[in-house]
Amino acid sequence: MCATALAGFSGRSVGIGQDRISQFVGRCATVAIASAGPKELKLSMGTSAERIVVGPEGVDAFLAAADCPAGAVAIGMRLRKSGDEVVAIGLVCGEPWVWYE
Repeated sequence: MCATALAGFSGRSVGIGQDRISQFVGRCATVAIASAGPKELKLSMGTSAERIVVGPEGVDAFLAAADCPAGAVAIGMRLRKSGDEVVAIGLVCGEPWVWYE
């Protein structure tokens, strides 16, 4: 069985001083799940590729690419706001895992 997971992102901005996020580009990595014995699964990560694009092209990249370390995937996101504006975005990275009974 194969699935994909968010492994990083970048984006573009517009506006005076490029202070508005116009595009979010998510990079997904393949996650292969294989049996490693009774009640044991093995996960392996593939390479990442840009797969999720939300919004039109903007003027400039709003930040350098933010990627999880090798073997990790995004397990959450952190947003910092100032009033109604999102001023910072970050990934919370962790090792992928599978739980089943």
